[in-house]
Amino acid sequence: MKEIRKVILIAGAGQNVGKTTLACQIIQILSATESVTAIKVAGHKHTLTNLQKIILQREGLIITEEQDLNSQKDSSLFLQYGARKSYFIQVEDEKIEELVVWINDHLYGYIVCESGILGKSIRPDKAFYVDRLNSAKRPTWRFEYVTVFYDGEHFMPEVVSLLSDLKN
Repeated sequence: MKEIRKVILIAGAGQNVGKTTLACQIIQILSATESVTAIKVAGHKHTLTNLQKIILQREGLIITEEQDLNSQKDSSLFLQYGARKSYFIQVEDEKIEELVVWINDHLYGYIVCESGILGKSIRPDKAFYVDRLNSAKRPTWRFEYVTVFYDGEHFMPEVVSLLSDLKN
């Protein structure tokens, strides 16, 4: 398991539980004083747009930089909330280690990462698991994480308190 400094990992109990909303709020808070890069990592294929610049494309790994500041795509929302750069990454399991090396070599500042899959290979500074209904589903990560509940309007615990012990 590789440690990458200043990574905040966010995963969740499914779709529409608040992962992106939490990531956007974290980006907004951190970007007021820090450089923040956002990444969304998916283990499945998504259709890319012409405003996603391909940075790296190999069998099982595609890294794109978001260039669209106005869409409702998660990677665009990250930019709207203050991320310096935002990447959308598609990766297959056998290429995760290669992705971790790329992140370590190319990204700096705080990295806010929406991804459950990367939890298998990295040890983040902070990790949050977003849930709506206290489901039994939990990640099998080998590091500590905080379960954050979201009711569609508010996070519990509050986002500011989740970041209170971050080291610069």
